Amino acid sequence: TCWIGATDELKEGNYAKANGDRWDYGSTLHSMGSSHLKLDNAQDVEHYLYFANGRYGDGNGGTRTAYICEWDQ
Repeated sequence: TCWIGATDELKEGNYAKANGDRWDYGSTLHSMGSSHLKLDNAQDVEHYLYFANGRYGDGNGGTRTAYICEWDQ
């Protein structure tokens, strides 16, 4: 499992980068279909986008995991 640095904590379904910048891949995620996606916001606490086993999902952030970082050059 790898956290990819996006959250919809401020507004469910609208993902933003952890630094607050807009994340333009949200519509792409929702068009992928359920075989590659599990964005269910279980118990209204899952706001952190991760990638695992070929699928994207939203987790609650309570588990330590690998992550992908982005930085300016």
